[in-house]
Amino acid sequence: MDKREEGMEGEKIAAGYLEGVGYSVLDKNFHTRYGEIDLIALDKNGEIVFAEVKTRRAKSFGYPEEAVDERKIKKMIKTANIWLDGKNQLDSEWRMDIISIEMDSGTPKITHLQNITQEMDYTSDDKDI
Repeated sequence: MDKREEGMEGEKIAAGYLEGVGYSVLDKNFHTRYGEIDLIALDKNGEIVFAEVKTRRAKSFGYPEEAVDERKIKKMIKTANIWLDGKNQLDSEWRMDIISIEMDSGTPKITHLQNITQEMDYTSDDKDI
């Protein structure tokens, strides 16, 4: 399985996980010139969730969620704002999550990190991207 197939498999697992905990998946692989958001969902409280899915077969490169850096988060915020604007949802409650999937042992281990920007200042600034 190559990296792309691994990522697609991880996204399927993540979507199933979100649906299993009561979320509704609204969109998948939303692309803009700034980047892509893997999954967009609505949680049980009506909050829109923009989720980055990271999948790894081995920990030799660290935990999957460690691959999401400040630059990636800024791109996600810009992409999320475009999605929100296109759906007339700019005033909606929303957050950024990471869904980390480790597939090094038979059963995938899922870690769901919620509201990853809560205590950080990720103001969008074009020159940083």
